[in-house]
Amino acid sequence: MSAVTSNGFQSNLATFVHKNGQAQSLLDAFCRHQAHINPGTDLTDAGHWDHGVLLTGYKACFLSSVAGVAPVARMCDQLFACSLVEGLHLGRSFVLAHEMGHNMGMVHDGVQNQCSKSCCLMSAVNGAGKTTWSECSVREFNAFLLQLDESGKGNCLRDGASGLVERNHLQDGRTPGQRFTADQQCAYFWGRDYKVEIPTGRSMEFLLEY
Repeated sequence: MSAVTSNGFQSNLATFVHKNGQAQSLLDAFCRHQAHINPGTDLTDAGHWDHGVLLTGYKACFLSSVAGVAPVARMCDQLFACSLVEGLHLGRSFVLAHEMGHNMGMVHDGVQNQCSKSCCLMSAVNGAGKTTWSECSVREFNAFLLQLDESGKGNCLRDGASGLVERNHLQDGRTPGQRFTADQQCAYFWGRDYKVEIPTGRSMEFLLEY
């Protein structure tokens, strides 16, 4: 699977579109745009990406309180291997994983399969501790892989990644909590305007317990 990072989508758009913030319309427009500018194929161009992601940085309008949207089981499709996520803070990384899960054939746990609806990344509701794939998600992903293998169109998930930089965030022996201040961690996770608020009567040492 190939990964390419770009911040040039907006400047390359022929016209600026906002679709009044409607998530599905924005997704449709983005999917068409990223397909148009995606170079070559896995076999012909190292700059080709397998899945395009639009991190909005803004609240999008949904019919319900969800934070992302993606076509289901369309990974490796030139047009529909794409997703839209409200990139408002670091916590949205789990929403991104959830939407990519949909694109790789996974459905909602506990709603469309028999796994618990409260344990894992494919829960219909994002929440604390939901950081792993359920057994159902693993089975659904493997079934989707097999479907791609047997499609005769090639499987973009089988090729090796290129141009990736190996990063070891523990190489200097310090944990993230030692390298980033409490205020920085708040800003990274919740947004640039957030800072630590210590409960009345507590000290900074209180945070070390959590």
